[in-house]
Amino acid sequence: MAADILAYRATHVPVRRRPEATFELARDIAQKFNNDYSASIIENGFPRDGIFFPKPEPVITGSSTRVMSLRDGTKNVEV
Repeated sequence: MAADILAYRATHVPVRRRPEATFELARDIAQKFNNDYSASIIENGFPRDGIFFPKPEPVITGSSTRVMSLRDGTKNVEV
């Protein structure tokens, strides 16, 4: 999933309330790659200040990502 985010150069990724590990991995890889190869990226004509992979931002969709459990009304269930 992290590779898909990077391959499409996604700038915004829909996530649940807490960002998943794969989303965080994609952000880390993008930052590491851009830092390590920024000079080469600029030499090859990418105009965005040495940024080849944009650092994706999380988008939390929906008005509520949690609902009350039907079995126990004191607990929340992620949707």
